[in-house]
Amino acid sequence: MEMLRALEQKIESLVELIKRQKEETINLVDENRELSSRINQLESALLHEAKKVELELKEERSATRQVVDEIIKNIDDLIENGGVR
Repeated sequence: MEMLRALEQKIESLVELIKRQKEETINLVDENRELSSRINQLESALLHEAKKVELELKEERSATRQVVDEIIKNIDDLIENGGVR
């Protein structure tokens, strides 16, 4: 009879352990889902920001080229006109 009681207690302990493990698993799955969602949001925000910076750099590069082209044209004009405008 004592052995049956000990066995029953061990089974109850195992059932409790399994319940706790299931709850922990559920919590971890939920946390994982939330973290995955947050990662996706951050990736989207980062991608958007990177595209924005890339566009700004293209615009700055274009403006810089125009300025350099104008400077080169002015230098060429100065050389052709002997320094007199």
